[in-house]
Amino acid sequence: MMTEEEELLLAFRTGVEVTIGQDRLTMVDDHIQSVVPLQEPGVLAAFTQLAERPLSEDTLFETVMEVGDSSSAFVLPALLRRLESGGWLRMVFQDGSGRELVALEPRGHVLSPITRHVVASSALVLSSRAIVRSVGERLLAESPLTSWDLVVSEPSWVATLLQFTQTMTPTELAEATGTDTATLVTVCDLAVASGLLVFADDRVDQAPELQMWSLPDLWFHTMSRVGSSRGGYGGTFRFEGEIPPEPAVRPALGELLALPEVDLTTVGVHDPALGEVVRSRRSTRVHNDQAPIGQEELSELLARVAAVKEVTFDGHEEVSFRQLPSGGALHELEIYPLVHHCAGLEPGLYHYHAGDHGLELVCPADAKTKLLLEYAQRMSVMESSPQVTLLLAARFNRAMWKYESMAYSLVLKHVGVMYEALYLTCAAMGLAGVALGGGNSAAFAAASGLSMYQEGTVGEFVVGSLPASEPIVASAS
Repeated sequence: MMTEEEELLLAFRTGVEVTIGQDRLTMVDDHIQSVVPLQEPGVLAAFTQLAERPLSEDTLFETVMEVGDSSSAFVLPALLRRLESGGWLRMVFQDGSGRELVALEPRGHVLSPITRHVVASSALVLSSRAIVRSVGERLLAESPLTSWDLVVSEPSWVATLLQFTQTMTPTELAEATGTDTATLVTVCDLAVASGLLVFADDRVDQAPELQMWSLPDLWFHTMSRVGSSRGGYGGTFRFEGEIPPEPAVRPALGELLALPEVDLTTVGVHDPALGEVVRSRRSTRVHNDQAPIGQEELSELLARVAAVKEVTFDGHEEVSFRQLPSGGALHELEIYPLVHHCAGLEPGLYHYHAGDHGLELVCPADAKTKLLLEYAQRMSVMESSPQVTLLLAARFNRAMWKYESMAYSLVLKHVGVMYEALYLTCAAMGLAGVALGGGNSAAFAAASGLSMYQEGTVGEFVVGSLPASEPIVASAS
């Protein structure tokens, strides 16, 4: 059995604001709220105590029986399971002095029930999908396959759990380490719930449907979806009052090279019909270097997909309205044209200033821009260097200042919006365009001098003049 000094307790989730009324329990976790009716006096008394300190389920049951009647005893277990599945309760394993040793902390508010528990003879092994990292002075073990995190405060338990690099049972490990078997079973049960450990005869971390998932992809997918993410979700403005928001339009980098003016109210009037543009859109990987794209065409393309129409204040921060939609009107994407062959422009890496419709030279053509150009050619599978590569960089803080958990996911959605807008605009203008599936953020950081974590590339789009053999979409006029 577990030693008298150690016990497994229940407590409200870390950070939850708990209010006990005359007939209800109200729990608030950031923007999520749950109200639970408490009609039975015994159950009300039990949760009043739980709001004050961690308690065992046996202690809560005793309170229910002392204050209420026998019918309340049937209500308590169902209510506790309901709060557990909703992510409102944590499990705390502590010693006799009240010091937390290991805890199982819910992540998100849609938790799958724990259907299998560890016994002394359970064969266990470390999961291939778990991540272990330090948070302050504690160790945090987490897995994209569960909605629970294991928080280890006692260093000796870290060493003990890491013994499961090879398959063994709690009984075998207890004998090898001199640990109390019942205590080890309890901690291992929490570790399995968190996904740090898995049953050797049921490797859920190696299920057939996970075969093609890399750990980064699986983790990103899980953590960017509501219900399984950590912390708040959506527009929580969690840094408001702590860190100033970035302006809607990126400040100028240097001297501005004005581009030919584009009247957005009249441009595109003679474009082909939308249906024809969509039907004829294609990825074109050949450019006509005898008649390359010109400054006027590049100017029109940039204006039609990214020029700023209006800047305003939404009560929290500056936002801008442009040709394309953007979550929260944030428009965190910046366009950096990498010019190789464009009539009227010297080769080099430029930044498109969307507010003033101009280009700023970031880096003249050199070894750094050549490396970017080589990557663009390689990723686009072109036989020669692309005329212009539009590098899409995200001002990450612009998105993360407002949005929590799903900010990076939102950035990538915006890249998709930009890709399609560039494709359709190129088709309407008679330009060759192709979106790239990847790029080198480190090479962009070296050429631009920007931190890849502050403003890094998240997309690339190659544009140039159509080859002579490529037909231009017929105009609507």
